[in-house]
Amino acid sequence: MKKAWILLLFICLITTACNNQDKETTISQAQISGLAQESSTLSDTSPLQEDVVINSLLESRYLGQGMEVVPIPDIKDYSEINAAWIDEKTLLFGAYNEPKLDDPSLYSNKEAVERLEKEADWSKYPISFYRSDLTTGDFTKVFEYPLSGRMPFLYLNVLDNGDFAFKTSKELVVISGENYTVRMKYDIPTYAGIVNVAISPNGKNIAVVDNEKHACKIISTKDYSEVYSYKLDSSLVYMAPQWEDDSQRLFCYSTQYEFLDSVAILNLNDKSTLTYDYSADIKSMNSRVYWSGDPSVMQRFDEQESEESVTNILELYSIKDKSRKVKTYPLSNALNSVSVSKYGSVIGNQFDGAFSTKIINTLTNTIFSTERAADGGSMIPAVWSQDGQRVIAFYTAITNEKGEYSRWTAILYDTVQLFKK
Repeated sequence: MKKAWILLLFICLITTACNNQDKETTISQAQISGLAQESSTLSDTSPLQEDVVINSLLESRYLGQGMEVVPIPDIKDYSEINAAWIDEKTLLFGAYNEPKLDDPSLYSNKEAVERLEKEADWSKYPISFYRSDLTTGDFTKVFEYPLSGRMPFLYLNVLDNGDFAFKTSKELVVISGENYTVRMKYDIPTYAGIVNVAISPNGKNIAVVDNEKHACKIISTKDYSEVYSYKLDSSLVYMAPQWEDDSQRLFCYSTQYEFLDSVAILNLNDKSTLTYDYSADIKSMNSRVYWSGDPSVMQRFDEQESEESVTNILELYSIKDKSRKVKTYPLSNALNSVSVSKYGSVIGNQFDGAFSTKIINTLTNTIFSTERAADGGSMIPAVWSQDGQRVIAFYTAITNEKGEYSRWTAILYDTVQLFKK
């Protein structure tokens, strides 16, 4: 009898362990499919006195408790920076200094911009790349790329094999993550422009949207031959191809009157095209689409304003059966610089004379809010880690404890810690 009880207990322990293992392996699927079609009441994990305003987030009570300042000493005063995750402990930063940035004429005078293009000594203004070790705090310059003209904005992406890609105003460049040498240069077609070109995560293909021929071309990075061309709706203008992690599917979206209109989902496996029309749903210009952690699901973020509040909407769209799951979150003000993780967490800034950063956990219907700060709001979207648990955000005009000004400050948020409070 005693042996029978021991055997039964052993079987129970094995069953429990297997069940727990199943739960862990399906958590990403559960995170995506767990949204309900109903409005949600947010519970705030960080109740704050709304009338209290601190100088900057460098005075936040959450520093060291889920918020960390990432040292970026060599690029803190650059005119433009961005980052990408190499792995969960390492970041890649790109930085660019534009000449005569403070010249007011550059923002309104086309001739002044063209003159700058011709007269500037571009050898003095390369793009610099740095590797940041979050464990040790080391910040090391690894590569410098010369420019031949202005760069409208910085795109940075780490590929599956550790290489990284970026775009200038004229070319898409891939750099070896092992020895930091140039692996590939692709001249961006003038008909496409920098926005309409994107390299796949595996580095094998480039998607190029051609609105003159109403097509999205897939170009091989091996010999720049055309692998396939998808036909797009000739009545719409498409842009910004975005690859899914598997490098087999991508989408590009169209707009009408500055509003998100529709999304064309392209599949390299079966050469199929699926178009999803958002035109009846969109009520604001702050609407974006994202891939999710589930290969069969896409995410859409939208905001709808009323006199009383702003409703934030996260919609999950099933590519397989076209079903939708929607959750809504009311906030007092609109979110700017919004970024959505592949598991549905939302980060953005609110401005109302001062600013605060909000992180919405759409799985638990909770929100984390920093203190309201007088200094530091930024319009650059934050960058989520692959596991969707950490996010790095950039802030401008933020001072240190000595009151010294620097153009950029990078703050890392650990959502696991922050949502435990």
